[in-house]
Amino acid sequence: MVEPAPGEEVDASELSESQAWRWGEALALVHHDAAGLDAGLPESFGELGGVGELFADDTALVEATGRLVGLMGELPRGQGRWGVVHGDFELDNMAWEGGRPVAYDFDEAALSWYRRCRLCRA
Repeated sequence: MVEPAPGEEVDASELSESQAWRWGEALALVHHDAAGLDAGLPESFGELGGVGELFADDTALVEATGRLVGLMGELPRGQGRWGVVHGDFELDNMAWEGGRPVAYDFDEAALSWYRRCRLCRA
């Protein structure tokens, strides 16, 4: 059971353009502020390594997963590309107070890649 942060919940159908931008900014701040706090967190997609054992009879799935794991192993993990992610940064894990979102429910936090976008400068 997770107690929500103080503030109001906003449904996607009620989200204004300004709130959408603030939601994105909040995600960037989570990544920035959590840099270096990765002790003990699992890596996202780490469970893919067990697909071969769990689904040994599904050759196509095992081969595809192996290729995917190989490709992911080649992705850069440098600063600004890899770090702590929330894991479930959805509106139902946000409270809005004074026009600003506050994230909670970090039980799915992990190490993973950040999504890079054309609007980002870094």
